[in-house]
Amino acid sequence: MDWTDTNAVRNVLFKNEGIRTKALLGSPGYSLPSFSKPLEIQLKTEEDAAVLKRHGIEALGGIGQGHTFIIEDGVERLSIKINLGGRDNLFVLSGKQQRLRGTFSVYGNRNVVICGEMGSPAVNVDAILSRTDDAALFIGRGTTAAQISCWLEGAGNSLHIGDDCLFSWGIWFRLSDSHAMIDLQDRSILNLPKSIVVGPHVWIGQDVIVMKGTDIGAGSIVGARSVVTKDIPRAAVAVGMPAKVVRRNASWTRSPTPTPQDIDELFLMPLIVEGR
Repeated sequence: MDWTDTNAVRNVLFKNEGIRTKALLGSPGYSLPSFSKPLEIQLKTEEDAAVLKRHGIEALGGIGQGHTFIIEDGVERLSIKINLGGRDNLFVLSGKQQRLRGTFSVYGNRNVVICGEMGSPAVNVDAILSRTDDAALFIGRGTTAAQISCWLEGAGNSLHIGDDCLFSWGIWFRLSDSHAMIDLQDRSILNLPKSIVVGPHVWIGQDVIVMKGTDIGAGSIVGARSVVTKDIPRAAVAVGMPAKVVRRNASWTRSPTPTPQDIDELFLMPLIVEGR
């Protein structure tokens, strides 16, 4: 497999049901991972685990179970612990300046974790892919996060986070309630897990909870301690429990004192500005 060939990379990743169902990867704002000198490590032996550890990835368990890691040769800034169960899980972490930190627990089969080259400072992630197969976690290029937690459940579900997002502390993305609620008349499950999509250039404040089945549109802002239970349109400000839109046609810059050029750059983002 040539991981420098973007078409080949796309074809491999689209074999995963969670990626294929949403069909966002490779579209504007959801950049494909790219490599200049990729290193493919199949976790077959303790020696393979030692190679991963030298690159900042501590694999706990999973030896000989078909797990594969794709990283940039020479990457220096990883600090990741990965608890592994199941079989044939794939981790694609692009960029020599990849700044990913945190703990991943992946217990199902054929799941995919994809992280584009992160922005600065580091991205701190605690992610659990539990009781699920063929699911996907995608974090786009240039995204930064003080600390986010991601809980994925449900076969073929996914959490897609677009490029250039900004996340504060204590943010939860929950694809599942973790326990089933049952209708006692027809025996149906009332709260099945569902996917979440966060558009590119989204800013989420401290202690926000994003619930299953929601989409947050490109360029939007979610205020601190909000609970997102319904879709938020693009270029909107939403706050509250549950979060409600309080302003439209608004977005944000990383600078607290933006220059006219910083503001102009917002109007070059076709996913954000209406009519473009």
